[in-house]
Amino acid sequence: MAIQIIGAMLAAFCITRLFGKRLIPWLEKHGFRQRTKDEVEEQIYSKKNDSADCG
Repeated sequence: MAIQIIGAMLAAFCITRLFGKRLIPWLEKHGFRQRTKDEVEEQIYSKKNDSADCG
């Protein structure tokens, strides 16, 4: 029973790893990647704030 559980976990890990290696680059290539926190901060703080409520 323990061998079956370990085998199932190993198989799930391998399938997930192979699926992720092929899927993630495809998503990035087609623009479906979510931006990281650093990219969002850079975009927000790089723009000049021209609103009237700024001192």
